[in-house]
Amino acid sequence: MTVTRRTGAAGEASLLGVRFDLFTRDELRAWIADMLAAPPRTLHVAFSNAEFLLEARHNDRLRRYLNACDHNFADSSGVMHGLAMVNGIPRPERLSGTVFVATLCEEAANAGASIFLFGSKPGVAARAAEGLARRAPGLRVAGTADGFGDAATVMDRIRETQPDIISVCTGNPRQEAWVEDHLPELRCRLVWGAGGALDFYSGDVPLAPDWIQRAGFEWLFRLVTNFSLTRLRRQSKLAVFLALVLRERFRRTRRGGRPAP
Repeated sequence: MTVTRRTGAAGEASLLGVRFDLFTRDELRAWIADMLAAPPRTLHVAFSNAEFLLEARHNDRLRRYLNACDHNFADSSGVMHGLAMVNGIPRPERLSGTVFVATLCEEAANAGASIFLFGSKPGVAARAAEGLARRAPGLRVAGTADGFGDAATVMDRIRETQPDIISVCTGNPRQEAWVEDHLPELRCRLVWGAGGALDFYSGDVPLAPDWIQRAGFEWLFRLVTNFSLTRLRRQSKLAVFLALVLRERFRRTRRGGRPAP
């Protein structure tokens, strides 16, 4: 399917062929409040880290999806530094998709909006719903579904519960493909892929303290507290990402005499 994104975004920059919206945390919270107060229309957003950009280099569908989202936000220190280096701009603020879940739930509780949590292993979404409800008293959880059920059953649950917000946590690029495939039939205000957010808010995986996230060392915190060879291999890809960023900066500098403004 073809998704047409909204136009006229302020504060945009691109990296490795993917567009980003350069919001601050305060601007993001204000956008959430405005979105929940506005007449309902289905929006979809993304939070992209270095792994997303590496995947999007050879996954045309994912790249088109990220560029078609209503907003695409920088979700890693590598992307923040890459955007600054390549575009010749101050380093953008990191907008973590994991933190976004909690912020969104707080604003949803204030607005009386409901959320549907979809993804992870059986039982995780239900425990995450309890954890998020404790963080955001008054939050309405319309329903939950694990990431191992068939798509038709999940859509039946969504149609039955009619949530205002849908969080899809089945991993990149599977979650983005699910959103794109089902976007035409969704009747909600917001849908987006939130990766492993449910694992954090269920308490199954420790969430990095805010100061560690702001300092840009969440990747190290996760590596130490949830070590695996798979995670180590994923972190090793950062060297490839850095090489690609340096190459893009060099190419832009050669074309215009300096990084793109």
